[in-house]
Amino acid sequence: MTLPLNLNLFSRLLNEKTITPTSYTAVNDLTLPGFYYLKNKELNTMLYNAHLIVSANDDSSCILQLMVPEVMDDENAGLQYRLRFNGAWTEWKRVMSESQVNIAIERALKQHGLIQ
Repeated sequence: MTLPLNLNLFSRLLNEKTITPTSYTAVNDLTLPGFYYLKNKELNTMLYNAHLIVSANDDSSCILQLMVPEVMDDENAGLQYRLRFNGAWTEWKRVMSESQVNIAIERALKQHGLIQ
């Protein structure tokens, strides 16, 4: 069994671009499916020097942005994502690793004096 080769899919995936945003809405405007690299700290995201993957459904009524930062500090660690439904972006959500969750729980317990 052979699968048909979708060259359109490959052309969409291979459009990697490096973006140096100059406006507040620069990341909001990245709606064309593909791979991007964002240089410098952005105004509308906590991530900078980050890899961005953009995906969309057929009519672009739902667009997904996934970001992975190159710099991993407490503020920027981990994958972040958001969706755009019919032109309105959701807030960025961060996916935390198990170790990040454990560190956050331990920090909260120490702040409340429940552990030392």
